[in-house]
Amino acid sequence: MQLLESYRNAEGKPCNQVVVSLGNTTMPEERWSVISKSVERHLYGYQELIPMELAAGDRQWIDSIVKRVQREGRWSPAARRSRKDKPQKKSKSATSGETIDGVLVNEISHTHTTSLGPTLLGVRVWENLRMPDLLSSLGFNKKQCDSAAATVVNRLVDPVTENFLQENWLPNSAMPDLFGEDILKGTKNRFYRLSDKLLDNQAAIERHLREAQASHFNLTRTLVLYDLTNTHFEGECKSNRKAKHGKNKQKRNDCCQVVVGMMLDEFGFELGHKTFEGNLNDSKSLIEMVELLDKISSEDEHLASSVKPLIIIDAGVATKGNLQLLHAEGYNYLVNDSRRKRSAYRNDFNEDSGFVKVPDRFKNGREKPPVKVKIIEETVTEKKGVEEQHPDRSATMHEHELPRKEHLVLCKSDARRNKELAIVSNAEKRFLQQLNELSERIDKGRLKDTAKIERAIGRIRAKHTRAACFYQVTLSTKKTKKQSSESVKTKPKSKKKISASATANPVLKWQRDDQRYNDSHDLLGC
Repeated sequence: MQLLESYRNAEGKPCNQVVVSLGNTTMPEERWSVISKSVERHLYGYQELIPMELAAGDRQWIDSIVKRVQREGRWSPAARRSRKDKPQKKSKSATSGETIDGVLVNEISHTHTTSLGPTLLGVRVWENLRMPDLLSSLGFNKKQCDSAAATVVNRLVDPVTENFLQENWLPNSAMPDLFGEDILKGTKNRFYRLSDKLLDNQAAIERHLREAQASHFNLTRTLVLYDLTNTHFEGECKSNRKAKHGKNKQKRNDCCQVVVGMMLDEFGFELGHKTFEGNLNDSKSLIEMVELLDKISSEDEHLASSVKPLIIIDAGVATKGNLQLLHAEGYNYLVNDSRRKRSAYRNDFNEDSGFVKVPDRFKNGREKPPVKVKIIEETVTEKKGVEEQHPDRSATMHEHELPRKEHLVLCKSDARRNKELAIVSNAEKRFLQQLNELSERIDKGRLKDTAKIERAIGRIRAKHTRAACFYQVTLSTKKTKKQSSESVKTKPKSKKKISASATANPVLKWQRDDQRYNDSHDLLGC
């Protein structure tokens, strides 16, 4: 998209000239006329006698276009270039009026607006963490350091692609005011090359950030939280060896993805991260992250040196082998276990003895709903290979079961029970409603094919898995008699003969498993 200026040349022929190129903008077409008129008023310096009605996003477009034209400095009005005589100077009466510090109060007008607050905050954090000094020591030049700051601040303020960063965000941000106009020079490829160079220095950057953050905030780290997420790509990623199809958390299983594992301390600061293949199981990534944590612990003086940090992991990562690995490496761990396993402790939950109320639960000066906890000690056996010497001096490996103790914390919350009960009740209500609607269609004869009915039942059960597990749905056939009449034409006064023919109509029935339903509801809130 381009902004054009229409004029007549010396011969009186209509011509157009490009004022500024706007690239692939998303400006609404119905606002083109209003925005162009406002830009024309700003560029020509017209006085606005009757204010134009601007929509919510019009001001942003006007400011960005005017700012880009003024920054490029290549355009001048065609009428001024075609005028042979010099422009007349303004009379003194035109510039007369009240002045404050040399500024004409009556001539103050709005030109363009730039958001400074978030960008300024990001730049100050960048400087306080001494990132320019670090990148300079790693071989980054001044322009690369400024581009890295622009990339990081953009991710914090308004994350966009490298293409949009160069074309739209950077010229309209406060970065040129803070770093100078030279930051606008270059193409979008410089940000791609910069990302590659930052990745090559990942270990040094993360080590510097750990030390700078701990020193700046006076941190002593004792907890390490570990979890994984994934991010997908819209393209095919044929050159990306780690991009694979896997279970995507955004339901984009059609796209290639990578898995990102990240370690944080208890204050929310990142300790380190790794990128894995997109089809990697979450539990298989812990080994590499433990090796990274060992390396971090040996380098970071702010991590508690007397004991190893406590690792907090999700249930999907806490497999039996991973817990054995953490125990062998000397790490203590805390696992947020899956609620599916709570049925194994049904008797412990039903017994109120041993539960203790958690004290000092307040929020904004008000006491939060009570939570009761109970600690159970369990003995877990793990197999460990031991080398044994025989009389013939031959060595063999034998597996021995070594016991270790774990503590299980059971929690009960009435507020949590009420919330889960509402979720289950609403799910059951929607499930039964759709079953009733399907049954009405069958009874009215709108759906007769048995195969189609079974597929409809399957769709309902798949959509409402939370409630469908408590119900047994059956499809049976019921024979009914249909009356048919035949008239005999040979005898004029003969009566009609009535015959009955049997037809089979499908019938939909469902029944709830009350025992399973009650057992499941007993554990709500546990």
